Amino acid sequence: MDKKTMYWVKSILTNDENATDEEMRANFIEGGLTETEADEWIARRSFYRNNMVIEDDDHNDIGIFNPHTGTVEPLSDLPHTEDAFDKP
Repeated sequence: MDKKTMYWVKSILTNDENATDEEMRANFIEGGLTETEADEWIARRSFYRNNMVIEDDDHNDIGIFNPHTGTVEPLSDLPHTEDAFDKP
């Protein structure tokens, strides 16, 4: 997936509070994702809505910001998120 598309998908997952999963899926498919890709990203929706995910310059997830400590916890240190970051 190219950087522009990844940025678009993640921004929707993070910010769209009103669309249903079905509406979001249709939007993703209309935007060029396959049905499988759309479903895989939507499965991560709550993760992106509930965490401040830090990315590198290529929009790859590298950590989660912890507002209580002011630090970024690397994804490798968060075993409970391991399945959430298998690339689609």
